[in-house]
Amino acid sequence: MYHNNNGGNDLKDKQRHYKKYLNLRTMIAEKFGDKTYLRYFDNDKNICDLSFADFAKKVASLATCFHSLEDTPSRIAILSENRYEWVIAYAAAISSGKVAIPLDKELQFSQAAAFLRLAEADTIFYSAKFADNVRDILSSDSNIRHFICFDNIETDGDKRFTTFDSCISAGAEAIANGDTSYYLLRTDSGRMCEIIFTSGTSKGVMLSEDNLMTCIHASANMVNISDKDTILSVLPFHHTYEACCGILTPICLGTTVCINNSLKYVTRNLKIFKPTGMVLVPLFVTTINKKINDEIRKENKEKLIKGALVVTNTARKAGIDLRRVAFKKIHESLGGNLRTIICGGAALDPELVKRFDELGISIAQGYGITECAPLV
Repeated sequence: MYHNNNGGNDLKDKQRHYKKYLNLRTMIAEKFGDKTYLRYFDNDKNICDLSFADFAKKVASLATCFHSLEDTPSRIAILSENRYEWVIAYAAAISSGKVAIPLDKELQFSQAAAFLRLAEADTIFYSAKFADNVRDILSSDSNIRHFICFDNIETDGDKRFTTFDSCISAGAEAIANGDTSYYLLRTDSGRMCEIIFTSGTSKGVMLSEDNLMTCIHASANMVNISDKDTILSVLPFHHTYEACCGILTPICLGTTVCINNSLKYVTRNLKIFKPTGMVLVPLFVTTINKKINDEIRKENKEKLIKGALVVTNTARKAGIDLRRVAFKKIHESLGGNLRTIICGGAALDPELVKRFDELGISIAQGYGITECAPLV
């Protein structure tokens, strides 16, 4: 559930009802066409765009490839840093009736291997960073039959190993030759579609596609984010909070998602992508607030800001909003367009909500647990 602590400015003034889709496949294919869905850095640090239409095609191609593989995959793990290929693999697994198993890239690999065995994974997507670890699986007692690397690395002729691009190409060729299996597929949306291992435990949370679609629909209709917005994604994709609210819900809304390539570069990437919204946990909000306060002290502007707050708060009572003008430099440090933060994962200090509201940024606080996909 989302709760807004600043008078409801961030909730929809005129309730807009977004369609509740029956499954992820129909939602992906529905609309928005050439509008940018994902914006990301490639390996050469160039900014690339992937449209909703091209995303849908890649998901269809990968899902079609799954059905053409010998020993068709059924439980598909993903071990990687945040990247656009992660989103495609995740969406393709769920929309094709498989089970997605997102893994925390920070896990000790022995723990990740144990989770793979526990979840009975038979396929794994991974990035080059984890290539050596993944090869160690061959000598373990895992059930992995397909190893698919997001990066184009050598496979040494081992047919169990292939690349993401090869799978996309194979699936696209099959579709071009008349394979419509993905588009005609009928799945039970009440089936298990995802196994998530929560932080600090060996517990595998099982979610259905109905769970995810209900969460997406609730998120879309509760928070003031639309197809005119741009979100900067900084949280790990394997968290169901980020995957559902920060990655899948924007497909329903038509929102552009910019993928942050490193926590070291969040400040830089805010200025590059100029997001209007972010999905964060309280620690990030606290860190942003600290950086703002440190900069104010560094420039010896405490009294100036305090006086500006008195003026802007008084003006708001008269229906005049001067916050983005009075605190222009603060907003510029956050990209210049940030107006909404969706916060969840832990309790947020109400004083921080008030603080950001006074500066012109509203915070909607969500709460829930992974078992609720993840919103209550």
